[in-house]
Amino acid sequence: MDVPKLYVSPEAHEFAGKAALDEWLRGVDDNTLVRPPASSDEVTLNKEGRTVDGNHRYTVNSFDAVCRALVPNLAGENQRSRRKNEFCSFEDALLVFNTLVAARFDAELAQCQFVFNEREKIIEGVLGPKTKYLDNSLFFQLVDETLISAFGNDVEFYEAHLAGRRMLLRYCRKKPLCEVRPKDGHSFHAIHRGYHFSNSESGDASVRAAPLYVEPVSGASCLGSFSKSKT
Repeated sequence: MDVPKLYVSPEAHEFAGKAALDEWLRGVDDNTLVRPPASSDEVTLNKEGRTVDGNHRYTVNSFDAVCRALVPNLAGENQRSRRKNEFCSFEDALLVFNTLVAARFDAELAQCQFVFNEREKIIEGVLGPKTKYLDNSLFFQLVDETLISAFGNDVEFYEAHLAGRRMLLRYCRKKPLCEVRPKDGHSFHAIHRGYHFSNSESGDASVRAAPLYVEPVSGASCLGSFSKSKT
């Protein structure tokens, strides 16, 4: 049964090979529209928790983005009081949300870019007017081509993770950086240096990069300091 919800959580996926990741990202691209909503009906929710026009559901990220754009504009800064017993009503939540959309659509949402997933029928992101949309498939290609151009066969694809529109990419050098030997001296752990990249198509995070240190056998890893935007 399709239970009414204000929003849904993004799905998580893991990829151990570049071919599977590339195929998945291309499929997402084919079903993605990034544009301003044509009317408030593409933002307003019906009694099932789907948009009146388009039948989309929000993800938690896109719903949060819309609410953050609307609530402070309409109500100002409010101090939240903590109560032991809080009244809950899905119908009232829809009414409040849709009232905010109707009151602030032209001023706050009409210029935003909404990320519509037409295959899954969900709204996965809301980008502000000054935010540039960078699709994960292009980001993956740029990272892959740049590393191959810079390091050739010395670097290989290690893993990728997708949580909704957030993507994490990791590459690893084939040759170990160092070896760590326990006190017993009978075994050792080879530490490899690598590269960590992340991107979000939903407007809730920017492109990030950091050095990666990984022990491939156990999968244990850690990150160095993230690169600053100017570098």
